[in-house]
Amino acid sequence: DHLSLYSLIVEPGTPFAEAAARGILRIPDEDAAADLYEAAISTLAGAGWTHYEVANWARTWELSSRHNAIYWQYGDYLGLGAGAHGHISPRRTMNHLLPETYCAAIECGDPGVSRTEVIEQRTQRGETMMLGLRLLRDGVSADAFERRHGIALWDAFPGTIEELERIGMVDMTGAGIRLSPRGLMLANDVVARFL
Repeated sequence: DHLSLYSLIVEPGTPFAEAAARGILRIPDEDAAADLYEAAISTLAGAGWTHYEVANWARTWELSSRHNAIYWQYGDYLGLGAGAHGHISPRRTMNHLLPETYCAAIECGDPGVSRTEVIEQRTQRGETMMLGLRLLRDGVSADAFERRHGIALWDAFPGTIEELERIGMVDMTGAGIRLSPRGLMLANDVVARFL
């Protein structure tokens, strides 16, 4: 009922990286990867699937991931357990990675957090755009953006949104902006304008 499709990223030090370096494994170049992505979009649309997020499809809209929606909408969430990440604006946290270390911290009355980052307002606005533009139908809500950040979407990025619309990378909706079909294929380039 749900599919998540991501391009292969070969991490250094892995057997895949070694096989690629030795020529045993051929990694598609960016053009080939884009062709495969377009084929997936077309094939799944033809089969009736809903492409609701850059890398996610559902058989019906109701089967879209509710869990991940909180991340894409730059919401707040607790990180509970070893290695868990949390985000309570303006802080992002990461818990101790090893279960033994995390449990020992909790048993001593410590929250078990190994890292806390206070996110600057400019970075928060950019991350809202980076994550929200992944939502293909809704994109970024201008009202939600202003409520969260205390500044109008267009004032936060003067000229950027208008330029992206002019070159066909984003579409204006009644509520905000979203990636255009062309922008979807160049999403990383679009998002970079906000970071």
